[in-house]
Amino acid sequence: MRTVSSVTNTLNRYSPELLGEDIVYRIPHSGIVRLVNIAVWQQATVFLRILRQHGDALLSGAIVTAYPHRIRIRLPDKT
Repeated sequence: MRTVSSVTNTLNRYSPELLGEDIVYRIPHSGIVRLVNIAVWQQATVFLRILRQHGDALLSGAIVTAYPHRIRIRLPDKT
């Protein structure tokens, strides 16, 4: 079993080359942050805010999707 100690940030919709195997095969990860339509000059600020406010959810393996006016959090399945 592989454990990843960092959060992945992606601008790609699904990033299958990077993330697909981890999700499909349920390999543990420390969260994924997707930034959707966030201006380049705002991305670092938004990303750091997500880490501060939702760090515990990310550490549990959540997928956080940030849009300009909302944030969606998908917690990992309890299996």
